[in-house]
This record gives sequence, structure tokens and C-alpha cells, in this order.
Amino acid sequence: MSDERPCGHPPARSRSGAIDRGQTVLDFAIGMSVFLLAVAFVFAFVPSLLEPFATNKGANTIIAERGAAHLTETSLSAGSAPGVLSTACTVGFFEGEDPSGEACGWTHDADALEEEIGAGEFTSVNVTITRGGEVVSIGRESLAGGDDPPPDASISTASRIVDLNGETHRLTVRVW
Repeated sequence: MSDERPCGHPPARSRSGAIDRGQTVLDFAIGMSVFLLAVAFVFAFVPSLLEPFATNKGANTIIAERGAAHLTETSLSAGSAPGVLSTACTVGFFEGEDPSGEACGWTHDADALEEEIGAGEFTSVNVTITRGGEVVSIGRESLAGGDDPPPDASISTASRIVDLNGETHRLTVRVW
């Protein structure tokens, strides 16, 4: 290949004798396009790399649903049908005392709700059993456990309708 231009003119030379070839607008446009696409890809892809290390609201919803199901089907039912709570196991769970003669399914009481439902150490949980919007009490024990949620927290809630002492109640699990 020769250094001559197709029209027959010799190529332009600089003072040092090198051939001058300037960057064309098309070269610049292609280069900047590739660069901007690479930068946009990095900004779009990096957050998804960090996502597994961040806690989100979806995880709290799953924890609340799993916790409500675990409490109603296993921990407080004492082998009866899911949703039918054993009075002795339920009162014992909130009092923190294992009732004698009952095969309760809980290993941690209401003071350790996070461990009972398998929530992480940085997750707070609250469980209440209500009837008509009021927290139920059996004897002197109020059927509520865990910390009260802060007013500005994003709270995930799961509820189950349960039978306790032949009456319909609502078991609510709140996670934040």
C-alpha cells in the first residue's frame, strides 16, 4: 500500500516528516459511544452485584409469612389441625414456661421470637393475638410478645385466623 491518496495527491506531512492523519468526527462518535455504553453498563450492573448484601422489604415479608405459618401450624398447635391453637401451649409460649402434659412445638418462647421463627439477628419481630382489634388475655397473661414497632419503621405484616378456646382470633406477626 502506498502513502498516496486516491486522487493522486501525496499525503500531508508535518514539520517532522510524519504523515498527519486527524481524528475524524466519526472516529470520535464511535469512541464516545463505546465509552458511554461501558459506563452505563457499569452503573446498571454494580447495584445488582451488591443486592445480596442488602436487606430489603421483600425479605421481611417472607420472614413475616413464614413466621405466621410456623406459629400457627407447628409451634402453638400442639399437634392439632393447623390454625387450631392449644391454649396451654399458647399461654406457655407468651409466659415463657413450658406447660406440663402438652407436646408444644416451640423451642423458644415469646422473649426470643427471632430465634423461634428463624429471623436474622438484625430483624425485630412482634407477635400478637387479637380479637375485635384488642389484644387477648388469658388469665393474667396478655398474648403479645416482642418489641413494639417504631412509628417510622417500614413494617411487613402477616396474619392468620386461628381458633383458640373455640373462638376465632387473629394472630399477627410484624417484622421490621
